[in-house]
Amino acid sequence: MTLSRGPRRGRTRGDEPQSGDGEGDDLPIFASSLRVNRGDFTLDVAEFGLAVGSRVGLIGANGAGKTSLLETLAGRLTPTRGKIDVLGVPIRDWGYNIGLYVGLVRDRLEGIPTMTVREHFALRRRLLPGWQDEHASQLQHLLEIPQDKRLEELSKGARAKVEFVSIEAYRPPILLLDEPTGGLDPNIRKVFQTALLESLSSGPPRALLFSTHLTEDLEKIADRVVVVAGGKLVSDRDIPEGAAPAVRRAVIAESVALIGNQEPAP
Repeated sequence: MTLSRGPRRGRTRGDEPQSGDGEGDDLPIFASSLRVNRGDFTLDVAEFGLAVGSRVGLIGANGAGKTSLLETLAGRLTPTRGKIDVLGVPIRDWGYNIGLYVGLVRDRLEGIPTMTVREHFALRRRLLPGWQDEHASQLQHLLEIPQDKRLEELSKGARAKVEFVSIEAYRPPILLLDEPTGGLDPNIRKVFQTALLESLSSGPPRALLFSTHLTEDLEKIADRVVVVAGGKLVSDRDIPEGAAPAVRRAVIAESVALIGNQEPAP
């Protein structure tokens, strides 16, 4: 585990770079003509955006490009071509401050291994403008996060919960989650899903993009399902608002079925 560099204190929310009038300005995040090379793997995205208030599930086989897309949208990977606008501003103009607006929760915990959970959260609180103590405490209580264990002593599921709270505690306008429930037991998974939905529904509308292998996550959380295969987006379907459970399940099942019909990424 390593501690990533936090956003510089010189800029806080409200000091955003000036937005333009280009395509996708009405979307919190918008990418077009995107190409990312990672060794022998290439991610190609013609166009992708997240609407305010959307909850988008990203599915695909292992190695299909889900993590590459999430990390690129969060500014962790630099595309070889194309553009990404965040709140109408080119992602490169945000610098280190991109993390204040696009929160990426990965499947590994970023922190100092010998720190306790309590110390880890105290450090995050000092580094991150907008950290909300009450919200962080509520999430820690709901997810049953131990406070006095060192990060290196945590189980995979506990590390995933700590990483989630580390980001969600400051409520970034755009939230990206990479396999957020993969290491959780079924009971805690349900608690996590409920906590996530409640958190998103309180305060100003935000955008969510999450990858998952679990149809349960899609059924509980998603209002749109995107399928990625071989580094390309091969399907993008909305789940009708207020749809009956059977309709939701049908849209999800049809999207999941596409995964087996696509050639895997190299």
